[in-house]
Amino acid sequence: DQLERVLTLAGALPDLRIVVDHFGWPTDLSDAGRSAHLARLRELAAAPHLATRIDALGTIFGAWTVDQVRPWVEGTIDAFGSNRCMIGTDYPIESLRTSYADLYGAYDEMLRDLTPDQREDLFSETAHCWLDAAGVRPEDDLV
Repeated sequence: DQLERVLTLAGALPDLRIVVDHFGWPTDLSDAGRSAHLARLRELAAAPHLATRIDALGTIFGAWTVDQVRPWVEGTIDAFGSNRCMIGTDYPIESLRTSYADLYGAYDEMLRDLTPDQREDLFSETAHCWLDAAGVRPEDDLV
């Protein structure tokens, strides 16, 4: 599977910073599938040069609820830590399922028990740290 390939790549290139998009794109959304996927994410998170982006909720889960998605998001953050997770949208694709305001309202609800520092990591600092390390600056024209 693709996450196994990421593990192989991470082992072969320990100086390469890797961001796993869509928190590894889980495909089995059952409770057993969640347990297996989060176990795989913990394997990935053992490599300190890997981070992940939490996004694409509508694409992965369809018509999702906060209660449905919360254990996936919390498990991902538990695996990687807030300093290696980035909250994202996957817009414009996500706009087919929800509005930007509703999506971030849901994130806010899911993450309300985190410390202010953890929330700052998730919503901005991790992305700044990982993108800056790659030589990308916010003022750069990436288009």
